Amino acid sequence: MPRPKNTGTRPGNFGMSYSPKCALEHDAFHNLVHITAMQVTTPAINTVNNHSVSHLANHTGYPPLFRPTHDRIALVCGVTGARRSTCSYVLCPGPSNYDKTINLIPPPPREIAMTAVALPQQAVGPTFSPAKMLHARNKTVEAVQLIAKQIRPGMNERQAKDLAKATLEQMGMERIWHGIIVRFGHTTQKTFNQRIDPDNVLGENDIFFIDLGVVWDGHEGDAGDTFVVGHDTQMQDCAMAARQLWQTVRDKWLQDGCAGSELYQYAAKQAEAMGWQLNLEIKGHRVSDFPHAIYQAGNLGDFAACPDTGLWILEIQIRHPTLPYGAFYEDLLIRETTSAEA
Repeated sequence: MPRPKNTGTRPGNFGMSYSPKCALEHDAFHNLVHITAMQVTTPAINTVNNHSVSHLANHTGYPPLFRPTHDRIALVCGVTGARRSTCSYVLCPGPSNYDKTINLIPPPPREIAMTAVALPQQAVGPTFSPAKMLHARNKTVEAVQLIAKQIRPGMNERQAKDLAKATLEQMGMERIWHGIIVRFGHTTQKTFNQRIDPDNVLGENDIFFIDLGVVWDGHEGDAGDTFVVGHDTQMQDCAMAARQLWQTVRDKWLQDGCAGSELYQYAAKQAEAMGWQLNLEIKGHRVSDFPHAIYQAGNLGDFAACPDTGLWILEIQIRHPTLPYGAFYEDLLIRETTSAEA
């Protein structure tokens, strides 16, 4: 799934920048600010972007709750020594577009150990496991296929989303880390941060895609694919082209080890050569042990280094050059020769 654009700072958010696609962001928080910290006594970390956090973090036990007008914040502080903390923050705006029907986020922990304030773009947490990362990927791909098999003409997007949620619950998911996205027909041109059209009905000859972000065993799976009902050959070509373009770009990564930004420049040229238009607002993102959002890694398409295996989602969204529909495909970038270690 894509990371929506960082649109800067807002009044009342302590001057901090924010990322709308945050795994901690959900309407279940009801716009409460959750602060998890121990007493902050180290002068170097008593500010966040030059704003004092002593009035927020100078406490022990469970965090206080604040009610900002526009934003919700998760300030996560980990203890690295006696009465010393290192901190990182994630700020997410509300209201959310995400599913409001499941309590996805448990109460915030008393402590989360972090290694530094400024986290590298390819950092992982202490519980990260390549084997569990691959498991999360495989379970999410399986879920996409299971859900797609149950979607029928005449369903609307709300019914399909409810079906997807029920399927994930039956599969034993821990939680979703981004909202369930199912798009039919003309809405396949929409990007991640646009709402579904709940009354949009799938036709007899139509195209749809599914995008899931699910946590399994503490690790984030993210997968998406496009499907066609009926016999529209141009729609079938579009769905297939998204998969083919994804594979072509992955091969470029495997062979050349190029930066994320180069991958999307290459993808745009390849899409044009294939006769499709690439949506460059959708440029991939990090995954890891939950939640990856604390690392603020940005988009894959803006990453100036070669993405590591098992840490980045390559997203491809194309559209027909003249007709009102498109296709989407995403998967984890993995080097098959790399063995996963628990």
